[in-house]
Amino acid sequence: MTATAKPAGLPCPECKTLIQIDLAALLERDEFTCPGCDLVMTLDRSQSAEALAAAEKVVEAMRELDQLKDRWK
Repeated sequence: MTATAKPAGLPCPECKTLIQIDLAALLERDEFTCPGCDLVMTLDRSQSAEALAAAEKVVEAMRELDQLKDRWK
């Protein structure tokens, strides 16, 4: 049996549609648009600095794991 991965993202505060976004894109973009209702959400980087720093560490750790996996193929 294989497990299916749940898409990364967050629910729209207006319509609850999943706004698909991964950590790398979250670090690169400031605005995200809901595909369900077209609500545009803007990321306040100053208010989110601590969380974004943590996300950056996670993304870097994921890259390092991918490099290690590639070495052991």
